Amino acid sequence: MPLIGIRAMSANELRAAVDAFAPEYVNDWDWWLSAPAARRPVVMGKILRRWQATRPQPMRRAMSEAEHSPPTSTTCSQTLNNQYEPSPDST
Repeated sequence: MPLIGIRAMSANELRAAVDAFAPEYVNDWDWWLSAPAARRPVVMGKILRRWQATRPQPMRRAMSEAEHSPPTSTTCSQTLNNQYEPSPDST
């Protein structure tokens, strides 16, 4: 289905397109609008991560939603060192 910008649509075409929205999208829009202004970016991220059609690649979570701490140079170098050290049984 080709993408058509709303500028190129008549009022009736736009109304028909909006009426064709899935109810889940309307519920998500209402959820986003009802969120406090400070929470809207987080809510939008949660909504868009569920909408697979909105992007070709999975969306990252906001830093405030991180489930673990980011890697540090120490943990990265330890990981690399452990990968390249010979194992005791290979000598």
